[in-house]
Amino acid sequence: MIVVNTGRSYPSIARRLLDAATREDALAELTKETSGRWPMISAENLARFADYVLGTCDGIVTVIYAVDGWETVTGSDGKTPKIQFDLVSPSMPVSPRWPRADTITSLIGTPQPGGPWKRGEARGTRMMTTPAELDVPRTTWMGAVCDAARAVVGPIDEAPRVPTMIVRPDGTVVVTVQAGTPVLVQTA
Repeated sequence: MIVVNTGRSYPSIARRLLDAATREDALAELTKETSGRWPMISAENLARFADYVLGTCDGIVTVIYAVDGWETVTGSDGKTPKIQFDLVSPSMPVSPRWPRADTITSLIGTPQPGGPWKRGEARGTRMMTTPAELDVPRTTWMGAVCDAARAVVGPIDEAPRVPTMIVRPDGTVVVTVQAGTPVLVQTA
């Protein structure tokens, strides 16, 4: 899997993901931003790691797409080669191409793999082996994407239907519940 840093564009997209009226356009923009124009990756590393792309913001996995291909494009300077992914939602049946499509959604809302970004780290990309064992997701892909948006920007005019809990890499626990819901915190 390839982890990408969408921290610059994600907060404004997340706010629109939480509004049912703008969700479809926000999702299209999120897909475009995650497919990106990322620094070149060798053919060997693409073959080895490009099964899924994980978008992250503030150290949290906010979205995951299956990689359906990629192409070399030029950067904003018109010269520097970049990689751009063709992405699809992993909400499809398991296949030999995407053997973990049924469980990969469980990574949304978790701390980003490899820990916080390090200064200058490959300009916002990181290659990692997709875990062999993943938990069964508690929600749909779109539900997980919206829960992650709430964790980053907080609830916006839409109270969550079910409580969500996300643990950030720094150990902070973000619990989102509908206003007026009593919350009991127990320590061990």
